[in-house]
Amino acid sequence: MAIDNKIVFEDFTDEVTEEMKDIILNWLEEASSEIESQAIARTGTGKYYRNIAEKWTHKVDRNNFEAIVGNPLENALWVEYGTGEYALNGDGRKGYWVFVKDSTGKSSKSTKQYTLQEAKQTVAFMRSKGLDAMYTKGTPPKRPLHLAFKTNEEPIKDLLRNKLGSMK
Repeated sequence: MAIDNKIVFEDFTDEVTEEMKDIILNWLEEASSEIESQAIARTGTGKYYRNIAEKWTHKVDRNNFEAIVGNPLENALWVEYGTGEYALNGDGRKGYWVFVKDSTGKSSKSTKQYTLQEAKQTVAFMRSKGLDAMYTKGTPPKRPLHLAFKTNEEPIKDLLRNKLGSMK
């Protein structure tokens, strides 16, 4: 604006900064909510997976401009990274192991590896004692959180670009 041929600058820094903060915080909420929703959808539908899917959540830290999507259940890690011989980086337990269904395994000190035949025999013995025993050599990773993020990474970036580009 010119007053008596002098240029006067108006400082809108605070208004622009506040609008950008609002846009970014709303975008973080929208983006993390979408990733959470996708992680839920990718976790699985059986009873075991449904319990994990129900616990996905997101939180936006408004002070640090961060969004966190996660799951408090230990089993969610197993679903994400796999277990045993199928673990994502190949660093899981090798061979078969035996466990009692629905137990946490926290009190077990056993790291015994079984052959398939030994695992079957051990399970049969445990079941004869009334335990709901099972054997496994692990489960492959499903990667629900990783895939939810990777699938949505570019659309989420585009959304922020569009929101910032439409500032008044």
